[in-house]
Amino acid sequence: GTTIDDLPAAVKQSLREHVPAAEIVSITKSRRDKCLVYDVSFANSDTRELYLRDDGKVLPEPMRAQK
Repeated sequence: GTTIDDLPAAVKQSLREHVPAAEIVSITKSRRDKCLVYDVSFANSDTRELYLRDDGKVLPEPMRAQK
């Protein structure tokens, strides 16, 4: 899987700014609109998940498919 060491510097910096003390549970890498997106889940934070583009920009949670 993807680890914190695999993240681009901009993504690490963004994580430090948004959730400095959060414990990362998992990092999932995916593509969205031709961009690389990291879905980072946290254990001990009010923020359960953050979606970060590879340039460090925080994205809104992706829309779930409507049934």
